[in-house]
Amino acid sequence: MLVHQGLMDDILQNPKDDTPRLVLCDWLMEQGEEERARFLRACMMDEGWSECLPLEKFLEWFYFPWYVGYTVTLKDSWVWLCHSSEVLVVMLTLTRGFIDEIVLPEEHWLKIGKQVVKSHPIEKVGFIDRSVFHATYHAGPDVCWE
Repeated sequence: MLVHQGLMDDILQNPKDDTPRLVLCDWLMEQGEEERARFLRACMMDEGWSECLPLEKFLEWFYFPWYVGYTVTLKDSWVWLCHSSEVLVVMLTLTRGFIDEIVLPEEHWLKIGKQVVKSHPIEKVGFIDRSVFHATYHAGPDVCWE
């Protein structure tokens, strides 16, 4: 785990440099996480990362344990984390294998923001007014509600 954290720290300190990301890919391969390493390499080469992102592993890979039970979908180049019981949507964009933009309710950012910035080179955070978002998107996108 210390090696992994050290590699993550290098990525966070050098967000524009792919070398730490490639080192992480090599390390993941050595740890038997070939699928995750392939995903990261595809992201860095912009080779259709969405086709090799196993949505069922998204929450684990991207360190979102607090969203277990949420539906993970792709829509309009965003990753959507949806949970109908509380009408919550968290939208993310990925750049070169890591989250660089996140849009979510402010109260959720206050709960998870510190952990997210320790795991991802976040460049932009946006906040959703839940009441306006729900009124606008309840009929769509169909990724959250049927």
